[in-house]
Amino acid sequence: MIWQNTAWGEQEGVRRIIEEKLPSIKVYFQEEEPGCGLFATNSFEHFLERYLLDSYDEPLYFETIDEAAKCVAGIVGHTVKPSTTT
Repeated sequence: MIWQNTAWGEQEGVRRIIEEKLPSIKVYFQEEEPGCGLFATNSFEHFLERYLLDSYDEPLYFETIDEAAKCVAGIVGHTVKPSTTT
């Protein structure tokens, strides 16, 4: 596995070149830029977190929407219904 950490998003060209020149290697990525609402991956098998809660401290990562809703409920002080729609 190759781990690359970049600002604002995946360096798609780097991944493409590595996979083209070394066909036995697959590059998996997880990208995030909370200020821009960006959080994505090309492998939930290697990166289990599907949800990101941005905060002033450290970002919080969750595998399920239920976990994320429970955390938000603890912050706001009342029940939050899990939902992936706005």
